[in-house]
Amino acid sequence: MAVTAHAPPVSPARDVWHGRFGAPLALALVVLPFAVALMWAVTHPPPDAAALSERIRETAAVVEGTAASMIRIGERMAGSAEASTVADRAGWIAYGQHMIEDGRGLEALGERLRGTAAVAGADPMHSTNDVAVAVLQARWERLRADGRATAEHGRVMVRMASDVSAGIRSGIVTDADVAEIRATAERMVEAGARVERTAEVLLAETSLVQRWMGVGR
Repeated sequence: MAVTAHAPPVSPARDVWHGRFGAPLALALVVLPFAVALMWAVTHPPPDAAALSERIRETAAVVEGTAASMIRIGERMAGSAEASTVADRAGWIAYGQHMIEDGRGLEALGERLRGTAAVAGADPMHSTNDVAVAVLQARWERLRADGRATAEHGRVMVRMASDVSAGIRSGIVTDADVAEIRATAERMVEAGARVERTAEVLLAETSLVQRWMGVGR
């Protein structure tokens, strides 16, 4: 005798989307991201592009002024050493030439900072969707490195002022030269730190854009 087993009845699964709270839940899932985005925009306004650009441009001016000082003092130092009979004549000539080359390098740094200031002032992350965010991130990281280089150069110049002061007595450099190096060194340290902070703001903004785009850093 055959026995037929019947499967127990299966209750249909509850569909949350077609239930009582389905429509409000769906609406909430659609609206919530926009609400969060709006709240973020209100509480975290984008940085002032013009102000950031001006900070970078001010630092470029400091760097360019330092470059001019280094070249001028280096040329005078090398020329004075060549015309002198001091014991370490060759060393002073080399030091002067080193300062000239250092100044040339700072000219290039100042030019690069001005280029970055122009990009930051254009506010590329908010004015167009065609900007490659990764390219901007690389530029801001370069800006941060330039800021560190500027500040470090200022710290080196503090030691440089101490070194060249030994040439005052022999007429290789003047008191005014040494004072100018010291004053410029302080401005370089301050300007470099300012640019580093500016770069951090720009990098944070770029990181935010990447997160919204779903791009990992």
